[in-house]
Formats: sequence, structure tokens, C-alpha cells
Amino acid sequence: MKNHPFNPSIFYGNTSDIRRYQSKYADLFLPQESVLDVGCGNGTFLELLRERQVNGIGIDTSPDVVRKGLSKGLHIEHSDALSYLKKKKNKYDGLMLSHIIEHLQPTDLINLLELANKRLNLNGRVIVITPNFKDIEVATSTFWLDITHIRPYPLPLLKQLFEYSGFSVSSIGYDPDTGGGKPSYYRVLSYCRYIFRKIRFGEYSGNGDIFLIAKKIG
Repeated sequence: MKNHPFNPSIFYGNTSDIRRYQSKYADLFLPQESVLDVGCGNGTFLELLRERQVNGIGIDTSPDVVRKGLSKGLHIEHSDALSYLKKKKNKYDGLMLSHIIEHLQPTDLINLLELANKRLNLNGRVIVITPNFKDIEVATSTFWLDITHIRPYPLPLLKQLFEYSGFSVSSIGYDPDTGGGKPSYYRVLSYCRYIFRKIRFGEYSGNGDIFLIAKKIG
């Protein structure tokens, strides 16, 4: 019997790719604003916020990745989202949920969104990135590599859940910089695979992860 838990992060993307696609989301926040990064891992998004003088706070349930983030001088705490938002009464201008919601049961996700609404300042933004189950490679392979995944949240359902929870959805769609989206032309083998899958599977391939940006309204 192993004396340590299986680490699903071995299937996560590399840091340079994560920085590349998360930069545009970090740009949504202004200096001195406060952003909570749920499931922050070793702190890539927090580093992007710090570079923009945004106050980033991270939480994660993995002690190992929290230690790595703390070693970079980042503000990270060991906690799950629901416990943290129930306990802490801080207000935030933003909430980052990158590859988090697919780990939650629907009732827990609704609870999380209700708590987020309470903890966000007026016009505070929530950013969600989650696997696109419409992509055939995600549905048949990559989604199931992480044993902590519970269920996918397709784009129409995600929009309804946020509106049900009192948010205004300002932007939603597929992020081509993520998941199975279009790779750089200069990454020849990856680009050729992308073109082949796109020809073979059409709309069921090559769209990237789902993203959603929602705003707390009065």
C-alpha cells in the first residue's frame, strides 16, 4: 500500500502554456484590485497578477503545490473553496476558477457560486475555464486522466448556472489557446495533428476549453 496519495497533476499542462493562455485573463484586473485564485496550484496565475500589481490570494487543497507556491513568495493558503469562502469574510474584485468546477458536484458548484456572489464587490468578475466535453479527444480520453474529475459542465449549462446564481455573463465561448485549441504553426507535429482532427471531426475537435467571464450585478 502506497503511503502517499496519487497526484493527478502529472497530467496538467506545462507552466509556459498556462502563462500564455492565462495572461489575457490577468489583464482584466487593475493594480491594487484583490483576486482570489481557487485551486491555484503552484501559483502561475498569482505570478501573473503580481507582475500587474494586482493583489492575488491563492487557495489549494494540495499541500505539495502550496509549498511550491509559498517558496515563490506568493500568498497561498491550504484550503478548499467552500470552507474558505464560508470562513473568510474578505471581499474580492475577482475570482479565478481555472479547471476547478469539473471537480465539483452540481450542488457544490451552486453553493460555491452563491458564496462567490456574497464575497465579490459590485461588478466583481468570475473567470471560469473548464474542459470542453464537446471535443471528442476530451470526452474520450483527456477528461478521464484526472481521477478527481466528477462531471463536465457544457457551455449552455454553465451559462444557466451563473445566471441562476445572480451573475451577468459578459463573455462565454471556447478559448483557442487552451486544451485542444489551435497550436502554433511553428509546432509542426501538433499543428498537423490539429488540422487532421479538424478535418475528420469538424466542430467536435479543436475548439479549446470552455471559458466564461461573469460579473456580479446589483
